[in-house]
Amino acid sequence: MGVLGIPLIMVLGHTNCGAINAAIEAELSEAQLPGHLPELVKSIAPAVTAAKRRDPTDLLQAVTEDNVRWAVARLSTESEIIDGALDAGHVNVVGAIYDIASGKVRVLDAKNGDR
Repeated sequence: MGVLGIPLIMVLGHTNCGAINAAIEAELSEAQLPGHLPELVKSIAPAVTAAKRRDPTDLLQAVTEDNVRWAVARLSTESEIIDGALDAGHVNVVGAIYDIASGKVRVLDAKNGDR
């Protein structure tokens, strides 16, 4: 991609993410957060809303995955360089979750499944 010839961009979330948990708690309790946290929570809020609609057994995991997928989708719409490289087949954008406990990375399918 571009001058550097980058063939892959990976958006990597991780298990037990404190920022995701704060976004969930803020959404559920409508708490007022200090400092820069409101902006962070605002950026994660669409993933919280989407995951809550499905009523998953593990809301933290579902929001983490949805947030990664949302970020992957945003990359192609908010960057002309990435969008052009995707259209030309020069780069691929994938999402994944890093499991802190096991050290394993699980690649997410763009829709719902995992690889």
